[in-house]
Amino acid sequence: MKLKSFLSTCLSCTLIALLLVACGSEDPSTTPAPTTAAATKPAAEPTTEPTASEATTPEVPATSVGGPGTFNLPQPSAQLDLLSRYQAELQIQFSSTQEGQTIERSTHLTLTYAGPGAQVTRLETSATGEEPIFLLAGEVAGTHFIQSASDAEVERLSTTYNPCSSIVDSEDTEVFTFGDPWSELPAIYGAELVGEETINDFETEHYTFDQRAIRWASGTTAQGDIWIAKGGGFLVRYRLTMQAPAGVLSAGSSEQTWQFDLSSLAEDANLLPEGCDPVLTDFSLLPDATSILRLPGYLRYLTGSDLTAASEFYRQELGAGDWVEQDAFNTMPERTILFFVRPIMDGETVTMQEVATITLSPVSTSLKIEIHYLRTEVPPPVEGGQ
Repeated sequence: MKLKSFLSTCLSCTLIALLLVACGSEDPSTTPAPTTAAATKPAAEPTTEPTASEATTPEVPATSVGGPGTFNLPQPSAQLDLLSRYQAELQIQFSSTQEGQTIERSTHLTLTYAGPGAQVTRLETSATGEEPIFLLAGEVAGTHFIQSASDAEVERLSTTYNPCSSIVDSEDTEVFTFGDPWSELPAIYGAELVGEETINDFETEHYTFDQRAIRWASGTTAQGDIWIAKGGGFLVRYRLTMQAPAGVLSAGSSEQTWQFDLSSLAEDANLLPEGCDPVLTDFSLLPDATSILRLPGYLRYLTGSDLTAASEFYRQELGAGDWVEQDAFNTMPERTILFFVRPIMDGETVTMQEVATITLSPVSTSLKIEIHYLRTEVPPPVEGGQ
């Protein structure tokens, strides 16, 4: 399956999973002027596809212009660009009673950001009568990662993950994110200051609010708290519990909670998701390479160079890197295989060995080059030389 098709499937699954997560739409005609700093674009720029909120938000009438306080948070992602590295985590729990049956839904969305071209988004959902969903998408060092799991695999995600699809340089690569935590948080108008607190190592101002501040439908009750970074204005923590009558969040009476936390990301944090290996980028390509595909331990592309020129190119490239060509393979009419090894030393002892096979196969008017790379341990020498 092409990556582009797979991504479309992931996005469709995500919208289904977040069906009841979204909050009410804001009516611009009743929105008071915000007292926070002007909203800025979050570093984790959203996809051009409709978000879950845009696709599924129910039409809910506003009940007032806001709460009694003076603090507004019309854009939960405001001022986020002041941070260069962070992790944002959102958990949403939904429960409803319909015709005597309890329906529950859980969503866990985490975004880890370490600068442009370095972010990973992870989504896990579960719901009554539905298969659990696990999706992961991200980009690290120019490599795009995609990972998903079936319902049976979700049950054992704590110990085992599906192999991760990793791709870079492919002409069929389409990068996207399937949502961000801030877009699922209701805007706040009229929160009241409580005091100052240290939250997630940030100095913050703590505000409280109720249903008036989120301008929800009549009959809805809510209680929430937000913590805003002092001197920065970005959201650090968000807590909200809402009880809604039938017809607001679902056909039956329901309760939904939002728990959001923002924390700084260590400089040495590893963004590579569990089960995702870096793609093969250690081998050079011929200058006219096309149809490039890099995966963990594998590189494939097409070139207009002839067999002799391509073989000589890799003999020189690998020879300069201390690789040693072996004589295990001979040229065959349908392909040529070059075989190289390189020892890794610990002092005077060989502890690891790298192996690379380069297969050159004529294809129509081009030459297909495939490189397989493997790194293996070398057993220690037997005492006594036996």
